[in-house]
Amino acid sequence: MNDDVVIRRSFSANYASIPTDAILKTKMSTKAKGLYAVLFLLPKDFKLSINSITEIVSESRCTVIKMLGELKKYGYLTMSRERNESGRLSSSVYTLYDVPVREPESNFYTLDR
Repeated sequence: MNDDVVIRRSFSANYASIPTDAILKTKMSTKAKGLYAVLFLLPKDFKLSINSITEIVSESRCTVIKMLGELKKYGYLTMSRERNESGRLSSSVYTLYDVPVREPESNFYTLDR
């Protein structure tokens, strides 16, 4: 008996390519990999929040925060904060990468002006 498996694919008009490194080469949870794929498919400079992510992936806020933390842990996501004209922290900026990067710890929520 042969144990080989053949995966056949049939695409319609709507499909996209995503980097395979995060999906196939990491020990991230399946949920974190799924979130990575969803975030990668969003348009560049798409404005979103934790709440909008929870709606897109149908997971709780706590689960989404955990998945984002996992993406950060494995180097596929960096998080920083921007400041407004008066120097106060304003929006958060999440940057998603196709290959893992390591963010210096001082870049996250820095209080430097």
